[in-house]
Amino acid sequence: RRSKLLKVMKDFVPYDYRNLVNVTGYDATQWRKTARGMHLRAFDAVLVDAPCSSERHLLHDPQEMATWTPKRTKQNAKRQL
Repeated sequence: RRSKLLKVMKDFVPYDYRNLVNVTGYDATQWRKTARGMHLRAFDAVLVDAPCSSERHLLHDPQEMATWTPKRTKQNAKRQL
C-alpha cells in the first residue's frame, strides 16, 4: 500500500509539495514505544491506513471467508479506536 501511495504522490502531487510529506511504515499501535526512542516531531496532519473491520471483502474472497472469525472483527474494531 505504501508503494501505491508513493506512486500516486509522484504522479499527481507537485514536486514542491511532495517534499513536505513524509511517508513511513510506522505501526500506530506501537507509536508510543517508537516515539520514546526518537526525537518527537510535530505533524500538521496524519494519514492512517487503518485495518478495515468491514466484512464486505469476505464476499469476494473465499480464502478470507475461510479464515474469518467474530473475534477478528472485534480485534479490528478495537484497533480503530
